[in-house]
Amino acid sequence: MSPTAPVVGVGGVVVRDGKALLIRRGKEPLYGRWTVPGGTVELGESLEEAVVREMEEETGLRVEPVALLTVFDRIQRDGARVVHHYVIVDYLCRWRSGEAR
Repeated sequence: MSPTAPVVGVGGVVVRDGKALLIRRGKEPLYGRWTVPGGTVELGESLEEAVVREMEEETGLRVEPVALLTVFDRIQRDGARVVHHYVIVDYLCRWRSGEAR
């Protein structure tokens, strides 16, 4: 079944000790690829609330969003059919506590 509208997602870019945190995706889209951690925005949740929640859920880190980095589309097609359409908002985040898991 094709989506009927784009889904809004957020990502958190965390740089600590000169290293950026990436995750290997465990599900589609982009299964097995290295990406910035993040996920989808829930109804009633601000973008910044979503990136804080998703970062803690996915990585165990508590972060603070400090700057908007970029907004982009990720559209995956199968011929003319749209399989996935995400609008992704990436934030630069400051590490506050926790260790990546």
